Amino acid sequence: MNLKTLALLIWVTLVPLVALAFQQDTAKTRAYIIGVVHEHKKYRNADSLLIILNNIKPDLILVEMDTLTWMFNSDYSLYKPKGWENEKRKLRFKKSVSPEDKATYLYARKNPSVHVYPFDMTIPNRKEYQEFLSAEKWHQALKKAYKTGTLQNELDSAYHSYLNYFEQYNILSKLTYSQLNRPSLVDSFRNIMRTEDSLSHLLLENVDVSPSFKEWYKRMATMDRERDGIMVKNIIQFIHSTKARKVVILTGLLHKPFLIDGLGALTVCDQLELEEYFDL
Repeated sequence: MNLKTLALLIWVTLVPLVALAFQQDTAKTRAYIIGVVHEHKKYRNADSLLIILNNIKPDLILVEMDTLTWMFNSDYSLYKPKGWENEKRKLRFKKSVSPEDKATYLYARKNPSVHVYPFDMTIPNRKEYQEFLSAEKWHQALKKAYKTGTLQNELDSAYHSYLNYFEQYNILSKLTYSQLNRPSLVDSFRNIMRTEDSLSHLLLENVDVSPSFKEWYKRMATMDRERDGIMVKNIIQFIHSTKARKVVILTGLLHKPFLIDGLGALTVCDQLELEEYFDL
């Protein structure tokens, strides 16, 4: 099943869910999907993200986590570290905590009425899952094929274009939150991902590498799109159950285009308005 077919299947499956969830509620919900990169930078950190949350003033924040991660209890409630109620003490976090998680904590501490929920699918071993999705071994196999001259001449261009894809992503991912979330940049990421997918299929079919890479790429692409579908379903359910009117969805940058597409079912039903936070 190709990605277009899978995306269409997810959309068609979600439409009845949307209609059922919102048939008794006619007020629109305003949602801000904020694409993030899960690491701190001087120009893109928890402080700058907290400013965005304070400007939007959401009554629901959805974060890309599940109940098996440290941030949430099994009943979906937000885990409260020691010193939560002590205003004279600052929350202290390990460096591994992402800017969006820290900003969400700080906002929730100051705004206890806000709902905070995880919308990611349940991933029993997130580290193992991320290692499986990593393309590092595939990159090394391609690099070896190129250096040993086993790439056919007509594939040289595809190989360099494939490398350029990652270079483009690295450059774009260093921008500020406001720059990253402009529609033109989101469209750029869409195009980059389409190009990467086409080049990967071309190289996988024509480069003499282990057949296991073909199976890995097929599984990885399917898992990613299934995960996006589950995310959209969870977002819809949390919006409905909380009756939220202003929602912030904090998600990895490469998930944002798929969430926009999936939540399009709500905009078709005239129940949701997707807003751009930098236009406030």
